[in-house]
Amino acid sequence: MDMEIKRAGVEDAERLTEHRMQFMREMFGKDSTEQFRQATLGYLKKHLADGSCICQFIENNDTIICICFLCLYEYMPRHNNPTGRTGYFNNLYTAPAYRGRGIAERILRALIESAKRAGVNEVYLHSEMKSISLYKRVGFEMTTLDMMLQLE
Repeated sequence: MDMEIKRAGVEDAERLTEHRMQFMREMFGKDSTEQFRQATLGYLKKHLADGSCICQFIENNDTIICICFLCLYEYMPRHNNPTGRTGYFNNLYTAPAYRGRGIAERILRALIESAKRAGVNEVYLHSEMKSISLYKRVGFEMTTLDMMLQLE
């Protein structure tokens, strides 16, 4: 089985969108709307093209078995991040039959290196409880409490 990590390009946007819709269905137990699908496709086309979204994945027989997105943005500079270059990991997913083999850790480490090459000084993510040990293995630390207000 070929376990090469591949970097997605704009030409992969449709396929990545469908994979994300499947991911969202598994996470939330319902199908996403067509509006959400189109918004995701538009986002991926734009941000894969300009480099502000990096997606890396591994396939087996043309089926994505592990995938993760890294969204890059600029935050107000801080003492620990004077450039403000920041990354946020989204939708790390490994197909159930491939879990426990270190594949997700390989994708994360590859994306961390991509972030470094892009001049990013810090990366964030939101974790499910079951994934905390994975993230700690690659160097993430628990942070203070974040808060969020959903605007209409």
